[in-house]
Amino acid sequence: MEVEPGEGSSSAAPGLWQPLSARLGGQAIDQTWQEGIPAWINRAVRDWLSMQLHDMTVRDRLFARLHYHDIGDGWGYSPPVDTLSEADLLNWIDGVLHIQAARSVGRIARHQVDDLEVILRDGNSIWKVADSSDALERRQDATVTAAAHNASQTARSIGRLASAAAGSSPGRARWARWRSRTSGVLGVISSATFARSRNS
Repeated sequence: MEVEPGEGSSSAAPGLWQPLSARLGGQAIDQTWQEGIPAWINRAVRDWLSMQLHDMTVRDRLFARLHYHDIGDGWGYSPPVDTLSEADLLNWIDGVLHIQAARSVGRIARHQVDDLEVILRDGNSIWKVADSSDALERRQDATVTAAAHNASQTARSIGRLASAAAGSSPGRARWARWRSRTSGVLGVISSATFARSRNS
């Protein structure tokens, strides 16, 4: 499920940057919010968590809270974050943020939180660090996410149908029929974007 970032929203990707090749007319990178931890930031997010878990106090408190005991002899200084499911990964990060927010003071803690938020935002994850810095939260609620996903899919269909319409009379007829059936959906795009920018 994807959610289109709205320009001007605090949840929008910064500047909606696109690679040079895209700016020169090539294929643009999909800028919609992605559920979970997208594959392209999976390594960076796990590395961030690993660094936090090198602090023995953070690690011990997290494991106590999660009742985690499957450590084994090979634990050492290499936390087993590579084997975590996505759900567990999110739980661990959420727990670490809560622990760090309670014990950390000053720029070091803020810098660590900012590093994670930048990775999540640049990677278009639906998850973000809460303004309180002590938890993860969704950038949108599930209803807005679903509506914006449908709107995004509709926008892609518009492009395909417009291309077909330019090429033939039957294509123009399909385009006209499609526009009459989906005029209400186009309103969802602006409504979902407006609601997202107000609630993010």
